[in-house]
Amino acid sequence: MKKTIPAPVLELDTRRPHLTIDGTRYELRTPDEFLFVARGGKPQRFARLGGLLRKGHLSATEAKEQAALLRECCGLILLASADVHDRLRDDQRVLIIHAFMQTQGRVIATTPRARAARTDRITV
Repeated sequence: MKKTIPAPVLELDTRRPHLTIDGTRYELRTPDEFLFVARGGKPQRFARLGGLLRKGHLSATEAKEQAALLRECCGLILLASADVHDRLRDDQRVLIIHAFMQTQGRVIATTPRARAARTDRITV
């Protein structure tokens, strides 16, 4: 008599969203994981960043704040070494944050340079 193997009760897919930078695959946090990491006012930081990105013309102070927020927010999302983060330009950080937001079904405003730089491959 031939044994039948029962169907699995649970199938778990542990793949994370990812992107490739200079030929190396880097994972992005999952939205659920991000909730644990981004406690303590971090969601408001994303909201502030979105406001600055939509604003267009920024004062020198706002431009510095935007650059700092891009670095901070991208650091929360992209699971990569400090060296990789240091090599990213701000327009690339916008694209990474945008990719993460799409995994949550959200879209953020982008800068004109980031819109022009859209590609499937980010070269640093």
